Amino acid sequence: MAHYAVTKHGEHDPGCRYDFKNRAERLIQDSRGTVIRDGDIYELRLPDPDKIEPPDRLPPSRAGHPQARLQVSNSDRTLTPALGSAARIVRLLREFDDDPDAARRFRARYAARKITWAQFCRSTADAALIASQLDAPVANQHPLALHGTVSTVGPAGGGGTHQLRDDHEGYLDHTDGPRRLRVVVRSKNADTFNQVKPGDSWLGYGRWRLWIAARAPIAEIQIWIDGPWSLATWRD
Repeated sequence: MAHYAVTKHGEHDPGCRYDFKNRAERLIQDSRGTVIRDGDIYELRLPDPDKIEPPDRLPPSRAGHPQARLQVSNSDRTLTPALGSAARIVRLLREFDDDPDAARRFRARYAARKITWAQFCRSTADAALIASQLDAPVANQHPLALHGTVSTVGPAGGGGTHQLRDDHEGYLDHTDGPRRLRVVVRSKNADTFNQVKPGDSWLGYGRWRLWIAARAPIAEIQIWIDGPWSLATWRD
């Protein structure tokens, strides 16, 4: 792992943002029980995405009230704990320039299955590869966390659907011919994207699927969520 801002004795100054061990331990403290340490590995415990309940609204802020050190939501709802932890891990790894050694210190666990961080948490920059994997699902496929940058938010046609579109656009080689590929988060809840702005970083967790338009050369990696508690957004 790369070493940043260390003293001449090879140790980090107190409060150094690149003290990986200290930063990871703080993730545990902020995780509401969803991140544990197993030796040198930090493990994120994942819930069943089909059984996530809306959390309570956040209480009014109070002076001196402790807050997570890596903020990942502007909503007045508490994030689903594991989602918030996943987003904080993404933010932490970005501060370490997505160092592969740092990423290998994290993993996820779903239904007793251990999943490497690279298998679980994917950037929308890899949309074409993700789409090809979703197009050929395997038995017992685990949920995914996808993260990227917001391009647009707003209504999506009729039917009261609202959407977030990621800024990555690519192409998918499909059996019916090449298709424009995009990543979209959809919701029937009008409040879901109220606090989301273009340029925000975002992360969504659940059962992503590949949707192929019947009458247009378009494909979407998409997920439907119930509300803002299921979407992490932040400004880097």
